Amino acid sequence: MKRAIVTLLLLLALVFSAQAQETKSALADSRWYVGADVGVSFGSSTLKSFGMDKTRVGYGAGLMGGYQINSFLSTELEVNYRHLGLGAYDCYQNLWLGADGNRYFAPVTGMDNWQYSDLRSSISLYGLGVRLNVDFIKLFKPESRWSAMISPAIYGIGSSASVRTISSGDKVRNSSSFHFGVGGDLGVGYQVCKNINVRLYSGITYLTGKGIDAMPQVEHKSNNTWNSGVKVTFVIGKRKVKQATQPAYVAPASVVEVVKKEPKAEEKQVVAEVKQKEEQAIIIIEQDVPQKESIPEPIFECSILFGINNSAYREKSIPNHSKTIERTEGKS
Repeated sequence: MKRAIVTLLLLLALVFSAQAQETKSALADSRWYVGADVGVSFGSSTLKSFGMDKTRVGYGAGLMGGYQINSFLSTELEVNYRHLGLGAYDCYQNLWLGADGNRYFAPVTGMDNWQYSDLRSSISLYGLGVRLNVDFIKLFKPESRWSAMISPAIYGIGSSASVRTISSGDKVRNSSSFHFGVGGDLGVGYQVCKNINVRLYSGITYLTGKGIDAMPQVEHKSNNTWNSGVKVTFVIGKRKVKQATQPAYVAPASVVEVVKKEPKAEEKQVVAEVKQKEEQAIIIIEQDVPQKESIPEPIFECSILFGINNSAYREKSIPNHSKTIERTEGKS
């Protein structure tokens, strides 16, 4: 047990030292999540799940809340319940349990005795644990949907056990105790969608203190549980990612002229239609405007006009200028 605790502490130290070297961009992906798990449980103490008469499969369920520290680290707080059924080892087949709580090789006269092979223990475990998840796939490939985790954990567990006979169901012993636990899980998960993750897990928890099965500990002093199942987690929040502002790029005027897009065929058609409508409007306006009456040029009947610096007279200065000349000559 001491070696397991020391190993756990060393692993936590290594993980948190790696966390300190993470960049701010990885921290920006952190988020909260909640989840639940269901599964099967087995245990061993003085009695065990794989008893001499049959295998007794236990069950369990739990609720958790977690925080994604970075791409490959997360921590969880979990409350769970486990129920176990334990039976006798094969080597206990010819042993007897006395009413005084001691083990005997034969029935003792004068007190109640029960043969080990006729005993079973029903155990309820109530646990509160803290777990750290280290994802080795996300460590090297953060964008992967798959995850492969090792999850060291520590627990506080309360046990309540009742020992009864298999043949008649009579209660023989019962006890309640508190245990500290240390252990870990191995898990494989897959991100179904953005906010949902499914994980298969299996792990062992070692418990301190008295046996969880309410039996006297003589030879078999193991005190552990083995739990396997499936966990489903749901993301409930996400930290906002702060994006660094970059200076805007201003293209030179020469580049802008080169990059100008040529209008599409549809745009050309629209422009042509607009021009056509404008031309039609101009024509209609010109037709509606009344034309000004032409002003006749002045006619001088008694004058002859000459051009500037010219001795030739202007014919238009006198209508029927030939008659005018004759009339003028006659008078002279």
